Amino acid sequence: MSAVFYEEIIYYALHNYVIRKFYYPYLVKALKHLDKGTYKRIRKRLLKTVKERGLNPKTFEMLVNELKKVIHTDVFLLAKAFETDLRRLLDKYNISGMESGIYYAFAFKIKRIVSMFKGEERKRQIQINIKYFNDAYYCNEKVLHNMATLVEKYYDKIDEKIRKDIDAELRTRIAKTS
Repeated sequence: MSAVFYEEIIYYALHNYVIRKFYYPYLVKALKHLDKGTYKRIRKRLLKTVKERGLNPKTFEMLVNELKKVIHTDVFLLAKAFETDLRRLLDKYNISGMESGIYYAFAFKIKRIVSMFKGEERKRQIQINIKYFNDAYYCNEKVLHNMATLVEKYYDKIDEKIRKDIDAELRTRIAKTS
């Protein structure tokens, strides 16, 4: 799975925790291996690296256990569906290897824009980036438009699902305390 929506997945899993930014790269790596089913193989090595960086391995393990809980949620499955659709789009236009890296960079950029802007400003920013990637990297403009639409569609779905789930969780907590 591509890392385009890793930030949202980690937020979704760990929204109740205040996490030092230094854990983030290791959480991304753990999430990648949890998805592939290879986490058990790299666990010791990852914990050793976390400890060498001055971070608490027990805290890291607790955070990874929270990540494990989201692997089969709708948010995670939406992120995987995005990856499938993105690969299908790139395959349709015979984009692979090194060239696909530029398109993934574009997807990251568009996701950031979509998360920051709404309405006309969002459209304007997307158009600016489509033109930039087309001019600077000679990317296919049609592919860029399709990718932008795809990222926008999935971001909105994922964001809505995260908001709905967190809102429901907060309502449940409030109901329990009153």
